[in-house]
Amino acid sequence: MNNERENLKELLRQFYEQDRADQIEADIEWGDRTMGQWPRLQPDAKIIGKIKKKIHKRLHHRNRNGYRLLVSSIASIAAVLVLGTAVLIYFSQPPFPTTHTKVFVDEITPQTWQIDSLGDEQLAEIATELDEIMDTMLDLQLDEYGSIKENDIDGYQGKTETAVVTNDFWKG
Repeated sequence: MNNERENLKELLRQFYEQDRADQIEADIEWGDRTMGQWPRLQPDAKIIGKIKKKIHKRLHHRNRNGYRLLVSSIASIAAVLVLGTAVLIYFSQPPFPTTHTKVFVDEITPQTWQIDSLGDEQLAEIATELDEIMDTMLDLQLDEYGSIKENDIDGYQGKTETAVVTNDFWKG
């Protein structure tokens, strides 16, 4: 008991000044003496029996839940294994039948593989159209803020309609 009181004194002195720690220690001793004067209540034997019965039921219920947990975890592991095996079997089979089928090469004629090539005139026409598109794109280059330069718009007003898109179009 003295060891506990010494530990209490040390603890109080760590948190409070000497005078305040002594006062708190005296208050605690007074509370212990006062509580010691009153008789302690003893619970009824029936109430203790009911409490023990409830504890026993809860422990028994917990053990049953442990059994259920074990069975359900084993069942889920078995289901994962069955599904994994089914997927493995499904994907390990080749996507085509393994029996050999005869390909009738005689039916494929050289005309089937013939590719129509474009003439030089058509290629030249496409090349000039691409060059025109590239020149137009270069003429309409955007400045560093994302808007079309003033002098570029003047050059194309007669040829095409120009839509100016700024960075704040999303503001509504």
